[in-house]
Amino acid sequence: MINNQKIIFLILLFCYAIIGLVYSNSQGFWHDEIYTLTFLKGISAYTFDGNTLSTITEAFPIHYCKDILQNDNFISYFNIQILHEGHPPLYFLFLKIWASIFGYSELALRSFSLISGLLSIIVLIRILRDYYKSKFTFWIILLLVLFNPFLFYYFTEARMYAFAFLLAILCFKYWLKYKDHKTLKSLDFLYFSIASVALLYTHYYGIFFFLTLVFYDALKNRVSLKLLNYSIPIIIFAPWIFVIKLQTEFHSIHWTDGSFSFFNSSIGFGKGLVSLFFSPMSDSKNHETLFALVAGLVLLYFMANSWRNRLIYIIIGIFYFSQIFIFDKVLNHHTIIVPRYYIFILIFFYWAIAKAIENSSKTISITFLFAYLITAGVAFHQIYSLSLAPKQMYKELASYIDSKHDAQNTLIVVEPGGPIIWGLSYYLKNDFNIISAEHFKPLNTSKRIIYVDEMLGDEYWENKLNFESQKKLNLVPFVGVFLYE
Repeated sequence: MINNQKIIFLILLFCYAIIGLVYSNSQGFWHDEIYTLTFLKGISAYTFDGNTLSTITEAFPIHYCKDILQNDNFISYFNIQILHEGHPPLYFLFLKIWASIFGYSELALRSFSLISGLLSIIVLIRILRDYYKSKFTFWIILLLVLFNPFLFYYFTEARMYAFAFLLAILCFKYWLKYKDHKTLKSLDFLYFSIASVALLYTHYYGIFFFLTLVFYDALKNRVSLKLLNYSIPIIIFAPWIFVIKLQTEFHSIHWTDGSFSFFNSSIGFGKGLVSLFFSPMSDSKNHETLFALVAGLVLLYFMANSWRNRLIYIIIGIFYFSQIFIFDKVLNHHTIIVPRYYIFILIFFYWAIAKAIENSSKTISITFLFAYLITAGVAFHQIYSLSLAPKQMYKELASYIDSKHDAQNTLIVVEPGGPIIWGLSYYLKNDFNIISAEHFKPLNTSKRIIYVDEMLGDEYWENKLNFESQKKLNLVPFVGVFLYE
C-alpha cells in the first residue's frame, strides 16, 4: 500500500477501535461474561459439585460474594475451574495476564477481544494483499469485514471467540504458505502448527476449521504421505482429550441438548451462515436472508473459473457442515444452530469473495458492496445503539432493585442459581440477602420476596420452582432476565 492508503487504513481501524471501546463500555456483563469474570477470580459460578457456593443452602448477604470477588484464587482453583468451564484454557490464561495489567471492568476484559479482532482484520487483509494484488479487492474486503455486525459484536465480548478467530486466521495464513511447498522443516509449517494447536486449546470447534484445511489439501492435491504432517498438531493436542472427558461428565446437561434431524440441521446451518454476516444473537431478517441467497449464487459463479472448481468449494462447505452434524449426532446436541461456534468459516467466505471480486466486473463488485453496506450497516447501527442484540441486563436489573427495594427487608430469590447470583452481587450496591430458588422455603422468612428468573432458553431450569408464587406478583421484564415483585 502507498502511504495515503496506509493512512486511510489506519484511520479506519482507529475509528473501528473507538466505536468498539465505546460500545464495550455501554453495557454490563451478561451471563457468559460473568462466568469469564468469575473464572479469572478463581470462582466456580456454575452449579456443579464443588462450586464456590455449593455448601450454602440458606439465604446469605450479597457482600459475601462481593468479598470473594475481591480475592484472586485463579491459580489455586484453576484445575476445578477448567473442568466446570467446559472450554480449553488458553483464552483464560491470556486474559488473566491482560486483566492483571488493565483490570477486570467491562471495558478492560472486552478490550482484549477488541484487540484480537483488530489484529484479525490486519492479518486477514495482509493475506489478501499477498495473494491478490488488486487494491480494489483489498478495499472491498476491508469494508465488508469492518461493517460485519456479527464480527463487531463478538469482537467486543469478554469471551474467547475473537481470540480464536485471530488464531484461525494465523493458522490459515501459514497453511496457505505451507501447502505451496509442503516442506515439513520450514517456518511456515512451524507457525501453522503453533497457530493450530493454540486454536484447539482456545476453542474445541477449531478442530472443524483445521480438518477442513486438511480435507481441502487432500481433495485438491490428492492423498499422499505428506498429509501425515497434519497429525503433528493433533498429537500435541491429544493429551488434553483426557480433560475433555472430565469436562463432558460435568456438562452432562447442556443448553444445546437434543440433536436435530438432517433437514432441521441443514436449515439451522443455513440460517447460521446468514447470521455470520448480519445478526448476532437473533434470527436474520427476511431481506438479509434474500440478500445472502442472491449473493451466494453470484459468489458461486464468480469465485471459480470452472464447474470442477466450483464443485470443490461446494464439497468443502458440505464437509464443514457434516463435521458439526456428526458431532451433534454423536453427543446428542444441536450446536449447529449456534453460529458463533463456527465463526471461523467466515475466513473461507472472505477468501472466496476475494476470488469472486478478482473474476467479476467492478460494476458487480461495487453493487454487491453497496448493497451489503446498506443492509449490514443498519444492523451495525442497531447493535451499537442497543436496539439489536442488547446484552443481558444484570446491571440495569441491579440498579432497579437498589432503587426500588429496601435491602434490610427484601429477599432475592433467583432461578437458576449460578452466574446470576454473581452477576447481581457484582452490580448491586446495597447488601441484599439472596438465595437460589432450589433452596428457598417461603415459610422460613418474614421478608418481602422478589423473584429473579434468568431467561436462558434452557428447558431444564426456567420457571420450575415457585412459579405459582411468581404469577401473583408484578412482572418487570429486562433483557434476558425477569423480575417478579
